[in-house]
Amino acid sequence: MTDAQNPPVDGQPALARAPGAAKPDAPRVGRPPGARDGDTERRILESARRVFVRRGTAGARMQEIAEEAEVNPALLHYYFDSKDGLSLAVFREAAGKLFPGILRILSSDLSIEDRVEQVVHHYIDTLRENPFLPGYVLGELNFNPARMTMLAAQIASPGAPFAPRAALDRLERELARRAALGDFRPMTADQFLVNLASLCVFPFAARVRLFDPSLDARRAAERAQRAESVARVESALYAQRQVVNDAFFTALLLDGQRDVFLAGIADLEVQQRLAGERVSAGVSLPSEVAMLDAELLVRR
Repeated sequence: MTDAQNPPVDGQPALARAPGAAKPDAPRVGRPPGARDGDTERRILESARRVFVRRGTAGARMQEIAEEAEVNPALLHYYFDSKDGLSLAVFREAAGKLFPGILRILSSDLSIEDRVEQVVHHYIDTLRENPFLPGYVLGELNFNPARMTMLAAQIASPGAPFAPRAALDRLERELARRAALGDFRPMTADQFLVNLASLCVFPFAARVRLFDPSLDARRAAERAQRAESVARVESALYAQRQVVNDAFFTALLLDGQRDVFLAGIADLEVQQRLAGERVSAGVSLPSEVAMLDAELLVRR
């Protein structure tokens, strides 16, 4: 009995494959034939999308997705084989809302300006709901650009692989005509779309929360915190300036007192010299010199 005939249920692994039974050659993307729980795959996809929004496709772990979906991790591998298969399924679902709408807008009869406006609104609305898409696309373009190009074409126009190229050819002719009129700079349709997509994707790829409703409150809190920090620094600087000012004026006062003190010592030295001369002349007693010597000793 095969896995497809015995799919796992939540919390239980699949029954072992009978000896000699062949393993399916192609990877499974989506619910396998015979799956009994139609809600399990949808729950896994929704949980994976939420985890991809939080972590990005590179940072997401299958264990976390299983816990988010409240299923046995074996179920993830049963339905999608690997994280690559699961991310591809989530990408197909999310991109299925993006690329067909862009192709429809580009194929319309609106002016280029009106088409650009509609593409921008459609692009941003879709990426707001699926902010992991730019990271997934950039990763695929780095590691497997051929598959990314193929997927985009298939998702944009299933069953009509040449429709995207036809829309681009038409856009190319319109761009050439408008460039000839001097309305636009000369550019190819590919260049035009890359510039347009880049301007739409960059805020999401750079994780700039332009649409975060709490952004204003967070910025106000950050400004208040910066203002409080500045006030604390200014208060500390003011206190330091007071200390410096007090030290400066104290130094001036001490300098003045030192000058008076030195002048007093100089005066006593002169009196000591004159008293010595009077003692030598016999007109003064030695006690006068002794008193001056004692005073100098105290002051020094």
